[in-house]
Amino acid sequence: MTYPYHILHLDGLFFDESTDLDRHLQPLLTDLKGPKPGFSLDQVDMLIVTGDVTRNGAPAQFDRARIFVEQLMTALGIHNDHCLFLPGTHDVHWTRDMYDIEVLERVDIDALEPANIFVQDDRVFIRNPEAYRRRFQPFAENFYQPLKNRPCPFHLGEGFDSVLHRDRTIQLLGFNSCAYLDNAPFRRPNTLQPEIIDKALDQAITQHGESANASTPPPLRLAVCHHPPDGEEPIVLPQSVRALRSANTLAIFHGRVHGKTREDFASLLPERIYTVGAGCFGEPAVHAESRLRGYNLLEVKPDIEALEIHFREFHEENRAWSSWDVWPD
Repeated sequence: MTYPYHILHLDGLFFDESTDLDRHLQPLLTDLKGPKPGFSLDQVDMLIVTGDVTRNGAPAQFDRARIFVEQLMTALGIHNDHCLFLPGTHDVHWTRDMYDIEVLERVDIDALEPANIFVQDDRVFIRNPEAYRRRFQPFAENFYQPLKNRPCPFHLGEGFDSVLHRDRTIQLLGFNSCAYLDNAPFRRPNTLQPEIIDKALDQAITQHGESANASTPPPLRLAVCHHPPDGEEPIVLPQSVRALRSANTLAIFHGRVHGKTREDFASLLPERIYTVGAGCFGEPAVHAESRLRGYNLLEVKPDIEALEIHFREFHEENRAWSSWDVWPD
C-alpha cells in the first residue's frame, strides 16, 4: 500500500424515490478524478456514509440510494469490505403501529413494561416494542445488506461495525448514534453507551489479531457516527474518549453538521482525538440555509498518525465542486 490512504466521506444524501442519480454522481466523479491544486488523488481506498441517505426512511428511497452507492463503488473500484454505512436520523422508518394513545382509566398500567409507557394527564402513550424494533429494517434490508452482502449490525438499533483495510494498517469503527431516537414523549439522549464502545474495541482488536504481547502495532483507528460527538448533548462520554484513544483512535468522523464555519466541522477533544464532520452531499431536507453542500476527502497516513481533510463545496449554478477548506492548514 502506498500512503496516504484516501477515504471518501459522504453524509446527507437525502435521496427520494425520484432522485436523478446521474445529476449527483457525475459531478462527484468529475471532481474526484479531476486535477486539484496542491493535491494528488490516484485512487479512493475506502468509503464512509454517515447517514441521512433518505428523506424519511421509506424502502423505495433506500433502493434509490443503494443504486447510487453501487455505481459510485464500481466507478471508484472500492470493494464493499472497505465501506462503512451508518443510519442517520432521516433513515429511521416510523410507522403508525409503533404507538397507541389510550385513556388512562382504560389501561392496566401494571400489566405493561414501564419502559414502553408514558402517562400524561389522563392519557397513556404505549409503545409497541415489536413494531419499534423494525424502525431500522428498511435501512438494513434495502441498503446495508445488499451493499455489504452480510447481516446489518444495526437492524435492532444498538450495534457497531468494524471495517479493517486489507493491509491491516487502518480500521474504521462505526456506531449507531440513532439507536435511541424515539418520538416524544419517549425521547432520550443519543449517547453511545460505554459498554457498546468497549465491545466494539474488543471486536476490533480481535479482528486485527492483536494481543498484549503482539509485535505488530495496532492499526490506526477512526471512529465514525452520525451525530457530532461533542454537541450540546455529547454522544461520546469522556470515559469512552479515553478508551478510544488508548486503542489508537485518532479521530471521530460524523455527519449532521448545522453550520458553515470551520469550527462547525473540526475540533479537538480531550485525549487529542479530533472530530471531523462532513457537509450535506444532497439537497437538505430541512435547515438548508444553515448547511453546507459538501463532502470530505480524507488523507490518512497511519505510520505517522497524520490526518488531512479536504472539504469540498458544491455550487448549484454550474453543478460543480470546488475546495472549501483544508484542515489542518
